[in-house]
Amino acid sequence: MHLLCPLDTVQSDIITPALDRVFGIRHMTIAAQPHRLDAAAAVAETAAAAQIGCDIVELSSEDSPSVLRGTLAQIINDAGMPTLINLSGASPILAALAQEVALLRQVPSFVIHPERDTLVWLNHLPNVEPAQGYNIADRLTLDGYFGLFGCNIIEVSVDLKHRDPPLEKLARHMAWFASRDSRQLYSLMQHVIRADENGLTAPLPRELQPYLMPIEQAGLITLLHGGELKLRDAQALRFLNGGWLEYWLFAEAASLIGQCPIHDLACGVQIITQDGVKNEYDLALLCNNQLYLVECKTQQPENRQTGLGVGNNVLFKLDSVSHLSELDARAMLVSVSRPTEHEVHRADEQDIEIVCGHDLVKLRERLRDWLKAS
Repeated sequence: MHLLCPLDTVQSDIITPALDRVFGIRHMTIAAQPHRLDAAAAVAETAAAAQIGCDIVELSSEDSPSVLRGTLAQIINDAGMPTLINLSGASPILAALAQEVALLRQVPSFVIHPERDTLVWLNHLPNVEPAQGYNIADRLTLDGYFGLFGCNIIEVSVDLKHRDPPLEKLARHMAWFASRDSRQLYSLMQHVIRADENGLTAPLPRELQPYLMPIEQAGLITLLHGGELKLRDAQALRFLNGGWLEYWLFAEAASLIGQCPIHDLACGVQIITQDGVKNEYDLALLCNNQLYLVECKTQQPENRQTGLGVGNNVLFKLDSVSHLSELDARAMLVSVSRPTEHEVHRADEQDIEIVCGHDLVKLRERLRDWLKAS
């Protein structure tokens, strides 16, 4: 089967039917106008990585409908095999013209419902499978998703193939610590970052001692006589200075596999765009072929007197990076500190979910509700 994809807007729905074996796609053709050829090339690379052949055909201006119809019809003629037309990424004009061709040539055409990730036949011949409303298989990886938008993953801290159960268990303890008494957590973090070149801290307050045994049992620190703490190494420093929240978030998200259609997940995801711009996401998750990005914040609140404030700059950054390089991602902020009313309002306007403070212990439930609601 041959898949024809007129392209104007890049989204995962362009490639996911080709990855779903039920469609039997052997080859793709992406039809794009000159200003979208770079985007078409990125989609073609993702297809090639999945061992699906892909051609790119340059289209003329939308001001020439008859020429566009002719080009689309010629692509179908030259395919050498039955064709399906995926209109999910087409502009309104391209979609209308391609649908005219589909009806004239009796070629099945469809779109993927953007929220449900289900098949919507527009021109469904009686003998064509799968059925109307079919849920598209979740076979896209994070590498493939970012690749669609011209981004390459250059590093991840933890993924589903390389987990660290002891650190995940310790992260659970730290989350309980944070939700129970964030002030003591901030005190511990301050001592940790002040450790000298040998990893030694000044004597810790006595009230911190009950929280330290699980950390010592995990091998990240050594408690010395006199109340001092010795850090094992730089990784221990990073974990105790906020990295624990990424591990906790990763573990809670991974526990939802089977309850939610999560098919790839990683934390500490570093990417680079075609323009050389680098960025890092604390957690990147694919659920039902949709990208979700989560930012973690463990720093003290903006206003220490009220104990409130995650920072408008944090919300701005999260909104910006979730749309970097045209990424169509949903965003969440997980924070030890609680937002102000103004920040809550701004997050609502930017469609950013917030889990904070005492709600950290309900993170799994909040994640599940967020993924299902989306």
